[in-house]
Amino acid sequence: MHLLSLGCRHGAARALRPLPLCRLSISLCTDSNRDVSNVNLTAEEEAAGRLIKKSLSRARKWSVQDLIQCLGADCSGIQLTSNIVDTLLFKFGDDWKSALGFFQWAQSRDEYRHTAYACNRMVDLLGKMRQIDRMWELLSDMHCRGLVTVETVAKSVRRLAGARRWKDAVMLFDKLEDMGLERNTETMNVLLDALCKERRVDVAREVFVVLSPHIPPDAYTFNIFVHGWCSVRRIDEAMWTIEEMGSRGFPPSVITYTTVLEAYCHLFEASQVFRVEMPRKGVSRNLATYNTMISIFCYYGQDDDALNVLKEMEAQSCNEFLKAAFLNPS
Repeated sequence: MHLLSLGCRHGAARALRPLPLCRLSISLCTDSNRDVSNVNLTAEEEAAGRLIKKSLSRARKWSVQDLIQCLGADCSGIQLTSNIVDTLLFKFGDDWKSALGFFQWAQSRDEYRHTAYACNRMVDLLGKMRQIDRMWELLSDMHCRGLVTVETVAKSVRRLAGARRWKDAVMLFDKLEDMGLERNTETMNVLLDALCKERRVDVAREVFVVLSPHIPPDAYTFNIFVHGWCSVRRIDEAMWTIEEMGSRGFPPSVITYTTVLEAYCHLFEASQVFRVEMPRKGVSRNLATYNTMISIFCYYGQDDDALNVLKEMEAQSCNEFLKAAFLNPS
């Protein structure tokens, strides 16, 4: 069930070195989903944060190692807390160099251990700023410390796909079990979603063909493909996926069909889905479906049809949403 040969066919800018073999430890990272935008710092923590930023500002144009040395010289007396570290990492924005220097300096302190938020924030930031080799080094270090979570993998795969490193995204999935994680439906969906969002639906489909005999898909798997095919304007493939979805025991939902409706450029096809396909499959319409069809009919000047859909919408007890829909059009 290995995907590396598939990844090699699609290539990558430069292959990353394999993750090291490490004995996994129990992760002590916590608070991976914490909201740090409104953390209330104590006066002491705020003073520490100001000193750290002042030290970093002196060496911002230098190397990451220089930043670490400056922090070591200026801030050795600071008692680090997760509030200080996580808040600063958030406030660095896209300044990856300051963030990485600070992150590595904090990690070198014997009394401090990073939260999962800090680890995942750094992985995401390095990937976003196309510092892929540095991101991979951090991921390797996190792997050896037993700190890699599904969220870490999700951020890494999405950034690798965004950097057009398809081979590396596939390789990371192949190595999940080495990192103590399962290759299951959830992690497969992470990989497929990342590829589809980068408009590499063809690659995602090949991955799915290899994995599906071993990893069962779910409804979300097929919705990923419906959205992916629609995003690259291959609506016939999206409709074929809907058929496959039903044959595998996952009835398409209103969300599935609304995605297709929004993708159609032509009135006839959209009307066919709305009037024929959805009733045939027993899929009820919702507010988004009705609003989409009203917009399509209005775009083509079919005001009577738009009014009929509006009346149907009222009859289907959507009237409580009508005022909000028209006061706040999408």
